[in-house]
Amino acid sequence: LHNANIAVIMDMVFTHTSNEYNMLYRAEPYYRYYFRTNGASWQNVGTGNWIDDDKTNKPFAYKMVVDSALYWIKEFHIDGIRFDLVVGTREETLKEIQKKLCNPNGSGVCQSYTDSLGNTIKPPNFLTGENWLGATRHSFMVQSGTNDTLGSTGIDFTAQVTGDYPGFSQWNDYFRESVKAFVQGNSDPMYTSRTKTAMYFSKNRDDGIWQAISKNPVDTLNYIESHDEETIFHAVLGNEFKAALGMLTLLVSHGIPMIQQGQEFFRDKGKQDQSYSGNVIKWGGLSSNKKMFYLTKYLIDMRKSCAAFQYAADPTVTNSNFDSSTVNQTYSFFTKGTACSGSSTTQLNGRTEFRVLANMTNTTQTFTVETGGSRWCAFVHIADADGTESSPQANFSVISPPSNSGLTDIASWGYTTSTWALNAYSAVILSKISATGTCSSP
Repeated sequence: LHNANIAVIMDMVFTHTSNEYNMLYRAEPYYRYYFRTNGASWQNVGTGNWIDDDKTNKPFAYKMVVDSALYWIKEFHIDGIRFDLVVGTREETLKEIQKKLCNPNGSGVCQSYTDSLGNTIKPPNFLTGENWLGATRHSFMVQSGTNDTLGSTGIDFTAQVTGDYPGFSQWNDYFRESVKAFVQGNSDPMYTSRTKTAMYFSKNRDDGIWQAISKNPVDTLNYIESHDEETIFHAVLGNEFKAALGMLTLLVSHGIPMIQQGQEFFRDKGKQDQSYSGNVIKWGGLSSNKKMFYLTKYLIDMRKSCAAFQYAADPTVTNSNFDSSTVNQTYSFFTKGTACSGSSTTQLNGRTEFRVLANMTNTTQTFTVETGGSRWCAFVHIADADGTESSPQANFSVISPPSNSGLTDIASWGYTTSTWALNAYSAVILSKISATGTCSSP
């Protein structure tokens, strides 16, 4: 995988155990060394036994959690860890793992080191987790107000810190629920507002479900479906346009994007379906949904090539913002960065400013766009096939890119310098060009 330039993030699960098949439970008959108790022999966290990694009172459990995490990274060279139900692991333990990954020799400086096989390990490693259990969350992973760093020289997180503890990203359930409701067509204005907040990581907000939005893009991991939720295609009742809008919204948002396997070709899986038949990937969907595959491929290329869409950007209201005057069930998202480069679609290289428009209403909406002596052209467009959202199986139309051919001008749309009219149930990505430029030659 590393030879193919693919990083490996391991799912580390300390909260899905049972008594019957738990060797620690069998080996330790008095139940006091490894597990949290509530007056009985063990405490159920909702998914099984709850490991008690209290450093002072349960040093065996604490050492087991820390050592196992370090073992997989140092000896098997995984690139990071996703902690399942991370609130089941104590804050002290998580920070100790991070500290030892960054500083295995105790020198106070983040540094590379050599493992037992002579391989070079380069810290820091990627750490993320499911940071919720009802109302319980690790506040340090969200918005703790701390300014901790892991060393004053060498690798330093200071540049990422504007109020959050650095180095851990949390799975953003706020993004998931907000964007899912928006693309489903929920008319409650709250979901339009929440979607804008979720897309723009840097706004410090509290959504009422025990989560504040991270100020640092690398501290939030955005997604709209995972192994534990229904697929977005199932959530929108098979409407291809809505599922495509979910993908587009995910891949233009600030933060780390996560796509579940098959999401790029409309995989359909019921909610919390844990069966083999429900989870097996039906690869035939790829050949029958090439439009969605090419759209996803192009959006990923755009994101990787353009700083305006990358998770490491740290936007201000000048570099990234929403038009606050748009109506409910729409958004108009502006973002800019250094010139795009390295795209397989060469026409995309050199572009710096973008605006993403989405219209989930049943009428045409007019959006105001910046001019600055320039004009805008459209290069990605998705829409409901008949513009009425009348059919659950409505085909969306990708006007551009229509295949794997890359960027093309949507010539029939022309150009605009002040306003842009967007039909019902459609979305578009605009690129700012010179007053005389074209989409193929910005």
